[in-house]
Amino acid sequence: MKKLVVLCLSFFCFFGCDFTKDKIQKIDDVNNLFIINPSKNEKELSDEWFTVSTSRKVENSNAEKTIPFVLDTSLLEVNSRNVQNGGDEYQEKTYEIGKEHTVFDPFDDSIISIKLFYEGEFCYVWADKDSDVENLDFENFAKYFDKIYKKQTFLAGSKFDGKSDYYQNLILPNKKISLVLYDIPDRNIMGYFAPVNYSSSSRMEAIFADINYAFDEETVGDCISTICHEFSHLLTYVNKCLKKGLVYETWYTEMIAMVSEDFYKNDLNASFEQSSQARLFYFVKDATYAYGFKTWQDDNLMYASYANAYAFGAFLVRNYGGAKLFYEICHNDYVNEDSIVNAVNKINKTELTFNDLLKEFCYILANTDNSDKDLPSLSKSVSSTLGGFTYNLDEINLAKLPVATEYEIRFDTTESITHRYLGGYGFNYLKFDTPTDVDITFFNENLIIEYN
Repeated sequence: MKKLVVLCLSFFCFFGCDFTKDKIQKIDDVNNLFIINPSKNEKELSDEWFTVSTSRKVENSNAEKTIPFVLDTSLLEVNSRNVQNGGDEYQEKTYEIGKEHTVFDPFDDSIISIKLFYEGEFCYVWADKDSDVENLDFENFAKYFDKIYKKQTFLAGSKFDGKSDYYQNLILPNKKISLVLYDIPDRNIMGYFAPVNYSSSSRMEAIFADINYAFDEETVGDCISTICHEFSHLLTYVNKCLKKGLVYETWYTEMIAMVSEDFYKNDLNASFEQSSQARLFYFVKDATYAYGFKTWQDDNLMYASYANAYAFGAFLVRNYGGAKLFYEICHNDYVNEDSIVNAVNKINKTELTFNDLLKEFCYILANTDNSDKDLPSLSKSVSSTLGGFTYNLDEINLAKLPVATEYEIRFDTTESITHRYLGGYGFNYLKFDTPTDVDITFFNENLIIEYN
């Protein structure tokens, strides 16, 4: 196995250490070098983090690609709701085909009128009442949602039952989940889940998709996969926020949602391009994974945040327990890093830290084809039976993604890498043409360096 070295950057000062000058770390005889930021980054993109100096060449070639379409936004917000649950007696709310209803549109704070066109086993399918829906296959949406409903609610938790010890004035439980198709004002968004619908005048448990993509044969598959993604956001909100009073970060709920798409990819008959796996192309593009996923970006770097969060989740479920691990992440009494660490250690009887997992995560780029069975890899197919359901994960080879554009997993373009930025939980991977000695100069006053 080629020698791998991991440097772990942490922006906290402890053990009495106080680095007030530039810190130089020397690494001997290394082929593959990872430099990791295991903390939340507050530095600006223009700030210089470190310089790598070596006499050896860094293997590099840039891979061109198109940016994956932004499928969603979680729109998670901490609303000022009053704390105290409602009564114990509830009657599930039902709707009849042909009836009209109004829902809140969070994009422009407006109210839209919708009409119920189809009822599935576990869902209602609505559309904007003023839309031309003559050629829209409502049954197709209901078919796929019904197909994954039991599997998804078992693995991620049940829909809202009307009870919460943390919020009051919430909606009555709806008998079925509402799928709402309408013209979303933001054309970059294919679908979303809005927690506000649990306390607004909409009074319905709903997820939303853009009706324009539902008509197009080339994008309807993306739209269906998006509904699975947004349903995951809904279930996470219900089971972590409403039931347990927890508040999670964006990367956590997005990771869960994209891994959900991963689990149900085959059930939804989704192609690579229509699934969360397509985001991996952005993960291996140049050094974009350096932006990390802890500090969620709200500009063009958001693509990297999505890609990195999914790659991390895909790594976890393929290496630490498949559906059993995912079930524990979704059901335990934690969120964010604590949820993941507790789930991994419970399922695997280990004592790993989150930084330990970040170090393991890096190796998926150095072990793309799972040639070293002792190292983590995405190149593993995993099948699990849980609760009477079978959950499958496809093998993924990062070096051979099924895309039209040729690419290589190579990084950086100079022998001396300068002005490198590392976002929260981001990392750099440097691969040298032959074993070499490396000097790394770090530019941070309170920097603890840890490597193995």
